[in-house]
Amino acid sequence: MRLSSKELNEAGYARCCVCGKEKSYSELAGVCGVCEKWVCKDCSSYRRQFPYGYICKNCQRANRD
Repeated sequence: MRLSSKELNEAGYARCCVCGKEKSYSELAGVCGVCEKWVCKDCSSYRRQFPYGYICKNCQRANRD
């Protein structure tokens, strides 16, 4: 099941869309504006782009191709 920006699993964790590790809410930086998946603080070197807001590394790479 894909998590939306408002949802975490029952234990309060979500999987980072960049590293794939399950992280607690306090370890999450935010949600990608394109894929709407969580990004952890370790992987959050994503940049702000309008109109989408923050874009994760995976979506940045996909948009370059």
